[in-house]
Amino acid sequence: MKVILDITSNELRKLFYSPIAWFVMVIFAFQGAGAFAASFGYYVHLKNAGALMYIKDVTYAVFSSEMMGMYGAVPSIMYLFIPLITMNAISREKGTGGIKLLYSSPVSNSQIILGKYLALVLFILLLVLFIFIFGLYGMLNIANADKGLIFCGLLGLFLLGCVYAALGLFMSSITVYPIVAAISTMCLLAFLHFADHWGQGTKFIRDITYWLSLKGRVNTFIKGMITTEDVIYFIAVIAFALSLAVIKLNAARTRRSRRQVAMQYIIASLAMAITGYVTSMPSFKFYHDVTHTQRNTISEESQKVMRKVEDNILITSYTNMQDANTLATALPNSYMIDVHRFEEYTRFKPTMQLDYEYYYKKMPTGFYTEKYPTLNDEQLMDTLRKQNDFDFKIVPHQNLAGKVDLSGEDYRFVREIKLGNGKKTFLRIFNDNNIFPDEGQITAAFKRLVDTLPQVGFVTGHGERSFDITNERGYNTFTQEKTFRYSLINNGFDFEKVELGKPVPEHISILVIADPRQDFTETELNNFQAYVNKGGNLIIAGEPTRQAITNKLVGPLGVNMMPGVIYQPKQNVLSEVMLAKPVIPAEWNSPWLKMSKDRRQQMVMDQACPLEFTGSNGFVATSVCVTDTTPGWVELESTDFENNPPVFNPAAGEKKEPFSSAMALSRKVNQKQQKILVTGDADWMSNMELQTFRKDTWAANFEFICTAFYWLSDGKAPINTSKPEPIDNDISVNREQWKLPSFLLKWGVSFLLLAAGVTVWVRRRRR
Repeated sequence: MKVILDITSNELRKLFYSPIAWFVMVIFAFQGAGAFAASFGYYVHLKNAGALMYIKDVTYAVFSSEMMGMYGAVPSIMYLFIPLITMNAISREKGTGGIKLLYSSPVSNSQIILGKYLALVLFILLLVLFIFIFGLYGMLNIANADKGLIFCGLLGLFLLGCVYAALGLFMSSITVYPIVAAISTMCLLAFLHFADHWGQGTKFIRDITYWLSLKGRVNTFIKGMITTEDVIYFIAVIAFALSLAVIKLNAARTRRSRRQVAMQYIIASLAMAITGYVTSMPSFKFYHDVTHTQRNTISEESQKVMRKVEDNILITSYTNMQDANTLATALPNSYMIDVHRFEEYTRFKPTMQLDYEYYYKKMPTGFYTEKYPTLNDEQLMDTLRKQNDFDFKIVPHQNLAGKVDLSGEDYRFVREIKLGNGKKTFLRIFNDNNIFPDEGQITAAFKRLVDTLPQVGFVTGHGERSFDITNERGYNTFTQEKTFRYSLINNGFDFEKVELGKPVPEHISILVIADPRQDFTETELNNFQAYVNKGGNLIIAGEPTRQAITNKLVGPLGVNMMPGVIYQPKQNVLSEVMLAKPVIPAEWNSPWLKMSKDRRQQMVMDQACPLEFTGSNGFVATSVCVTDTTPGWVELESTDFENNPPVFNPAAGEKKEPFSSAMALSRKVNQKQQKILVTGDADWMSNMELQTFRKDTWAANFEFICTAFYWLSDGKAPINTSKPEPIDNDISVNREQWKLPSFLLKWGVSFLLLAAGVTVWVRRRRR
């Protein structure tokens, strides 16, 4: 060990006598300080501007976010400058003949390599300590800073620097020209960065090359996640590079045949490949999320669902190669990327397997249909094979007939999740920027297989709105539009039509009666009342012109839909469009409404009638939607608001006051809490309203829908994927207090390093 430390000491002396090391430290500290000043300074600016609502999760934003985090800028700086440090490590000894003195001394090649590498590691540690200065400033000035995130990022940067140094040391051992060593190191690092693009169509090769890739390795640490795979990766690459360097020196120092040297290289490479293959298997991976909010881990609710999944999981992706919009979603060469999409779930279910089926069926509309209208399925597929060089198996859709029915999915890309017990369900992609399902939709799909999820019944027979109506009045968008991420069918609900001419089926969890236009018969009212009496949950949505019909339903509940329309004179929005603030009862506990409150969204109802609670049958009523402070009243006279603008007329009984347009009723029935939502408007859930944009008005309608169904389903769906709230939501410095630290961090540290480097160089020159 003493020999190794002596070599390390000598190497450090040579390193710091070189102006290159000081140059690297100065530039590294300056660029790191610039990245930190930009990130932290942004929040200083927000605080100075009084925009406190945007100062949230500061630790992650300043250090780890992809857009402005300072840690993200460090790897590229290391990529440029560490090869300049390692280029002289051995090539200089070869060029000057010093390596022969080492060969003639009683020092092994392993000791030479380890001594030199230890010196490089200490230099990397010094660079990371410069970054730690910024982390320490953040910990002192960010309220409740996430220290685990800061230190985890530093660990990742240190390990990355050690890998760069080991690879640079190896490249320095194979040439006598330092500049060649530096350029070769950069090329090797670039190769490792893009290694995940090699051999992705072949199973064993793609597992190794994807594991070998440097891309994204340090990002896991930067985001606050420590995994055994990444730790072992850094250690294995370091050991591999140092082993190659030792083999190279041994080959030059002793007389060995090329065959022997080649065998040593092969053995080292095989050991590296086996390590990569084994440690990349989900069963051998272990994770530790160090962040306060557990941002890298699925929510507690999702974990509960996955603990219920006791069978093996097979996820089969079905890709229609004639659907131009989705054919590239899960091609064979993107298999490892697809695996990564489910990694948060394989962490808790390592036996999960992915399978892929590629088929063809001409779409009724679309790019290929319009471009090749005269070609049949087989002719079109043959054309696409030649154009895109598809070299994998693609079968006609008829071949899948006994395996899966894709007609209900319109032959778009879809995944089928199947358990070992045979239960299965679909997991879809969506027509938005993110395309792929997020945690809410994935967990909902798994929950379908292990739990009983809500069945929603829509009453029909009286002109009501329904889930299968796609026009402006219908409710298709929020219920079962399969290409819409947040539709309830993609988040755990199923729907069916219900006729009140016979008793409501027992399996109905939530009954919806929306805008009935015809009177109910006595039998229908009795069946409705029977459903209420047994404690069934429901939504009743009325319309201003049909209060009399709806009151026959809500009257026995103690609610009265009052005459008239809520009228609010205002700019930018029609006066008959009601704007209301959602009120969040404690029992709702909704992450969606909390989100809308943070965004200052409002409920929008186009012509709503006011509600009043008269009290009946033990219900407790809470107004969950109350008109805002805009002067308004209930208009009782005018109905043509565009051509005959209403005028407030107290003599007609019109009043100016806040009005409730939605009420939540609850009571205890049969040992369960019964929940009923009554609204004075049915359009607020309609396809048209959910797709309408109004100037200066950010609607909370969809958040309210999610919250209402979450409450009515007793929290079963949609899946609540909320995580602990960040607590680092403030900084302790203002603009004036930031000026001096900003200057010192950016210029002071760099100047001190520059002065130290010049001093050492001058003293060295004098000697």
